[in-house]
Formats: sequence, structure tokens, C-alpha cells
Amino acid sequence: MPWPIEHLLAYAKKTWRGQKLRRSLLTETGLVLPDELGEADRVPPDNVLDAAVAAWSAHRIALGPANRVPEVPEPDVEGRLVEIRY
Repeated sequence: MPWPIEHLLAYAKKTWRGQKLRRSLLTETGLVLPDELGEADRVPPDNVLDAAVAAWSAHRIALGPANRVPEVPEPDVEGRLVEIRY
């Protein structure tokens, strides 16, 4: 499920509201982050969210339903094709 970018950028990921929004969006996909993370509680919350989103994206890429931006990858200055997958 791709999320509208304006929805994600409503609040910065380092803010309480931004973190709540991102956890809610992850929960909608079935990826529920626990309230207590054990040793990982020492990791900044925005880093935990980044890791969860990276795992969600990797899962979608592996299974095939991932989206890409741009639709057709563009070459960088060295000729490598560049795209964002999610």
C-alpha cells in the first residue's frame, strides 16, 4: 500500500506525532512494533522506524508488489540505474 507523501511529511519523524503516525502506518501493513524493545530501547526511535520501513520495503521487493520511483530507472553520472523501491 503506497502512502501519499504529504501524509508522511505532515510531521517530522523525530517528533512524537510523526513517530505515532509512522507506527500507525506500519501497523496498517501488519508490521506491529512492540512498545518495549529490550536492548533496542537504547536505539533512537526514528532509527527503529527507519529499520522497520526498510524491512517492510525489502519484504515487498522480495514478494514482487513493490513500487518504484521513477517508473523507469534513471542513470546516474556513472551510468548506473537509480530508483527508489518501496
